[in-house]
Order: sequence, then structure tokens, then C-alpha cells
Amino acid sequence: MGAEAGDGESAAGAGAGGVAGGEAAEEAEGGGRESKRVRRGTGATEPCSPVEGVPPGGGRPRRVVLLLVGPPGAGKSTFAAGLAQAAAAAGGDARTWTVVCQDTASGRGTPGTRNQVITRVRACLEQSARPAGVVVDRTHLSPAQREDVWALAARMGAEACALVFVVPLHELERRVRARETHPGGVTGSRGVAVLKRIIATHAHHLKRLGQDLGQELAALRPPLPATTPILARNNVLFARCDADLDTARKKLVDF
Repeated sequence: MGAEAGDGESAAGAGAGGVAGGEAAEEAEGGGRESKRVRRGTGATEPCSPVEGVPPGGGRPRRVVLLLVGPPGAGKSTFAAGLAQAAAAAGGDARTWTVVCQDTASGRGTPGTRNQVITRVRACLEQSARPAGVVVDRTHLSPAQREDVWALAARMGAEACALVFVVPLHELERRVRARETHPGGVTGSRGVAVLKRIIATHAHHLKRLGQDLGQELAALRPPLPATTPILARNNVLFARCDADLDTARKKLVDF
């Protein structure tokens, strides 16, 4: 993404040597904590049984947690908003999609913390009375940035999947430089500097992204009851063009 992907997008309070605010604050620390679970390569937390809120034998509507993976300028927020709108327009028995974005997770339209994101995702899953999905809009470049969401999905009996945005670096830079506004302040030349730092910090993770995502999802306990993967065989889809995004959107609206 610049290679194949990208985490937080806030430049608020950024100094010459780092970024601060929202996920970008975590980027300044090298991409977030690398827990013992991640180092062991499990990609998941401790045993996920019993599944919270799911009675024996199931009984809850199908719920899905979708992680968007990509650096600033990849189109994650645009896709998330379009998915929610498409689901709402479909009406009837169509699934609903709620977007949780770290750049606005504070509840005041400003960047929030990772814990605030997790709290909001959990609330969405608990409140769903019919098949529903939650889109988590962060850059999610490293295993450490993804593990909390995967663990929550497993505990809640929700299906987990990932959509990876593959955009050339020159296009990412163009988009970020052209932005007039962004909740985290990742715009203009300063935003491009944030983008480059994020990609440099996660160069190793970007090279392993497909392998790591596959291992992380394989380690999760399947939702109850077992279901057919939504996006692809391992529920990881790399979107390299608009047609790929259109395909993903249709599958997610109809899951």
C-alpha cells in the first residue's frame, strides 16, 4: 500500500518528531502495543467460550465485524459511509451497518481512543436485534492494532472479516494533499508527512499483511452457528480497484 495497506489518521498536536491524537498517537509509539498473544502468533485472546450474549445453540441474529485496513487516503471512510447508505437504502430485510471510526470516536466528532472504539463496537453488537454489521474504520496495519477487535468479535459470537485497500503511494499522497478537511487533521503537506511516517513504521507489517490476517482470523472461534464466509474463503479481501470495492459492498449488504 504504498505497498498494500495502513492505522490512525490524526495529526492533531503533532510535532516534528511524531503524531498525536486518535490512532496516530499509537502510530507514534510504533503501531501500538505488541501483546504476548500476538507474539505467540495466535491473533486471538484467551478461550472464547462461552460466547457473550449467545445462548447455547445460538439464537442471536448473524452479526459481523468488518475491519477496514489501509493507510490515510486509502478510501476507508468513503467506503464505510457508502456501505451504511447502501444497506439503509435496501430497506426491508437488508442488514444494517454501523460505522465506528476512531477519528470521531470521542462522541464529540473528534479523535477518540482505542478503548472508546472497542466500547462503541461492543455496544453496537449488543444492541443488534436483527442481522447487523459494524464497520471499524481505523488503519489496522499491525496485529496489535487489530487484536482487540478480533477478541471482542470472538467473545460476542460475531463473524470477523477484513477488507484491505490496496492503493499506490503516489495516489495516497495525492488524496491526502488534496483534502480540505479531515477529523484528525491529516491534510495537506503535513498530512502527507503523517502518511509517510505510518507507512515507514509498518513496512514490515505491510509485507506480511495477507499472511498475518489469515492466521489471525483462522485462530478465532467460528461464530455460532457456522456460516459461509462473506467476503472470501478466509474472509479477507484485498481491494485493488473500484470493481473490487463494488463486489465487497454488494456481498456485505446482502450477508
